[in-house]
Amino acid sequence: MGMQNVDLAIEKWAYEFRGKGDQWKALMWMALRSWDVGSEQNGDPPRRYWGGHPLLAFGMGITQQRKSLLTKSQSERVRRAVRDLAKAHAITVIEEGKGQQHAVYELRLELPSTAPLNLSGSP
Repeated sequence: MGMQNVDLAIEKWAYEFRGKGDQWKALMWMALRSWDVGSEQNGDPPRRYWGGHPLLAFGMGITQQRKSLLTKSQSERVRRAVRDLAKAHAITVIEEGKGQQHAVYELRLELPSTAPLNLSGSP
């Protein structure tokens, strides 16, 4: 799972999220837990995170157990990190979570194409 996604997330988003620990940890966990392009299984699309907030809280270091019940403040930290990632366009909400169904997020890891520099001075 996700090692290519982690590399791409670092390359694309490290500068944007420097000093923003919760957002950075959330993005890294989502990248690690999502399928890389070309390694999808069971028809699951790549770069999608559907693990839910308790698992995300664990990945962010907020809780010590994978499926802990979150306190109000823990839940707010996770929601704030996800909201900030979405606002920065690092992730897109594919499906809103409702009841026991987790939200699904797509990681935005596309790097801009780089054209070779023209140093000759002519167009």
